[in-house]
Amino acid sequence: MVNTKNSIFLLTSIGTCLLSSAANAFTINPLPGFTDSQFNNLLISGQWNELFVAESRGGNNALTGDQETVINPAFIPDGVGGLVPALPNPLAEGQTTWTNGTPVDFSLTYNSSSHLVTYTVGTETLSSVLASPNPLFDPNGLYLRTRATAQDSVSSSSMVLQNLLLDDGSGFLPIGSLSSSSGSAAGDINYLNIANLNASFTLKGQQVLSWSGAFPTGSKLAAQIKVGGTPFVSTPEPTAWLGLTAIAAFGAGAMVKKKRTNSF
Repeated sequence: MVNTKNSIFLLTSIGTCLLSSAANAFTINPLPGFTDSQFNNLLISGQWNELFVAESRGGNNALTGDQETVINPAFIPDGVGGLVPALPNPLAEGQTTWTNGTPVDFSLTYNSSSHLVTYTVGTETLSSVLASPNPLFDPNGLYLRTRATAQDSVSSSSMVLQNLLLDDGSGFLPIGSLSSSSGSAAGDINYLNIANLNASFTLKGQQVLSWSGAFPTGSKLAAQIKVGGTPFVSTPEPTAWLGLTAIAAFGAGAMVKKKRTNSF
């Protein structure tokens, strides 16, 4: 015999949780001690999938030569325990010059309908429309990464992402900051994860590159915004929950959930 009162209470509670989840925005997950190897293992094992990566780097700090801003293709498993880029070249790249310790405004926007990526750093804007063979799917997460490595043993450097704001459809919300600093060639790398992201989003804030002594060239100073997602998590169809509520109200019922599989 089904306890109608308890069934209705259970379904009401579940319904409240579902509404709460839908109303909640993305979640912010600090990752102290998280490493590049751990992130790469997520990609290799398929626990996380890259869509694209926006990057700012020291480059050669000039308007010619080595690039300072880049939209990179996804890295995908190579089938033998490693990773390879989905495409051989950057999706877009640009040139800028950095002023020591000066905040530079940036924004990254992704439109999941058009697959358009727009990355603006200072006055430089890069854009690219994602297409196969780069993976195409609706992203639900970000990994922010900062790296700082000194150019030599008597220099130091820092890379800061600050005043970060993220909008995935409900208005801009603050997500804090992320930074790395180092006075050695060993360098410092830090990560921040954003989960439960709606597919289209805009991230904006400021980037600050600082150094003493020799300028840290190449990717010794770098910030990356890795856009992608976790495997799809099954959720019940709304019609199924309506049916269950009706069944429980009449004192007899069983829960049936429809499951979907990961499409990317």
